[in-house]
This record gives sequence, C-alpha cells and structure tokens, in this order.
Amino acid sequence: FSKQWYQRRVRGYFSSNFYFVLMTFPRRTPDNVLAIDCEMVGVWGDGLNKNGIPKEESALARCSIVNYYVTVVYDEYIRPNKSIKDLRYRINGIKQVDMLNAVPFNEARRPIMEII
Repeated sequence: FSKQWYQRRVRGYFSSNFYFVLMTFPRRTPDNVLAIDCEMVGVWGDGLNKNGIPKEESALARCSIVNYYVTVVYDEYIRPNKSIKDLRYRINGIKQVDMLNAVPFNEARRPIMEII
C-alpha cells in the first residue's frame, strides 16, 4: 500500500486534522507500520520573554498510536512535568478533567518507546 493510502485510512479514523508520523522498519509489512498522534499543551517555560512575560513551551499531553489495521495500540493522557499554562482545548480537545488521571510523563515514556 502507498503512503497516501495509509494517510487517508488513518486520517479518516481520527479526524481531518490528524497529523501523524509514518514509522516503518526496513521492510514495510502490516506488522511493523504505526501511526502516532501527539497532542500538546502549553506549559510555563524557563525565564521571561523580551516583554517580561514568562515564556510558554509546548509539552506532550496525549499520545495515540495505531497499527496498520487502525487498531489502537496506545492511547493515554500524559501529565507534563511542568505546570500547565494553556490546555489549547480549541485545538486538541483536551479538558482539565482529562489531566486529573493522566499518566506522568516519566511513566509514559517507557511503554511508548517499547511500542515504537
């Protein structure tokens, strides 16, 4: 299957705004193709910008991974290490209540890295 076919299949599953990374191993087979979607929130950064306002950085707040057959392999809300400044709800749909039971970032890294 072509990359374009896979993009259409995955995009239809999530939404028309689905951004993903197509990951493959040396030989592309259904068993080793993944699509990853990461949603970000704004967190307080280090230091101040030129206007004296605290900087804002982006941090991971949700990671979704599907396989070739569009079966969900991993889908978790992830609590950033820094305090959240802006949930960016209008962009990613993440609410404050979603962050209450979120997995801490340091705990979420291991299962994600094992999958990819």
